[in-house]
Amino acid sequence: MEPVLLVAIRHRLKLSQAILAKSVGVSRTTVSMWENGHVPIPKAAVELITRLFPWLDRHERLYSQHHAESPAHGSS
Repeated sequence: MEPVLLVAIRHRLKLSQAILAKSVGVSRTTVSMWENGHVPIPKAAVELITRLFPWLDRHERLYSQHHAESPAHGSS
């Protein structure tokens, strides 16, 4: 899961970093580091988030497809 997708999901669910962190069993600082791309989001956390919010798997696939089809930034 890309950091920008985690931020979008959290905002869509109207969750604070602290609430998401508590749901996943990590600190708010950890969620912040994930969202800023400082630390990769562990597969176990992605799986837990997906189980908590089952529609996310489909949403992530659609997001990934959209970005794969978009032209690379900065290309001419």
